[in-house]
Amino acid sequence: MQEINAAGTTPGQVVPIYVVLDQTDEHLTVARAEQAWGPATSEIAATADEYLRILAAADSKSRLALQMAGTSRKEHTQLTKQAGRAAG
Repeated sequence: MQEINAAGTTPGQVVPIYVVLDQTDEHLTVARAEQAWGPATSEIAATADEYLRILAAADSKSRLALQMAGTSRKEHTQLTKQAGRAAG
């Protein structure tokens, strides 16, 4: 109701219903958009955790083993840092 009062009405005045319905639609749209972020954020965190788990398993591998897997120690370190930032 604060928006309605800010629109120039005073308490006790009748507000056209379309104004109230427009504001309700706006609030509903914002609420639905914010609600959609919850599962997406959880999915991103789970993916980052999975990457960290895979990278942690490769921490003890030798440089040769990493090279045979198609990566390098430098790339492995960079990926670990990047996944850590995404998870944190």
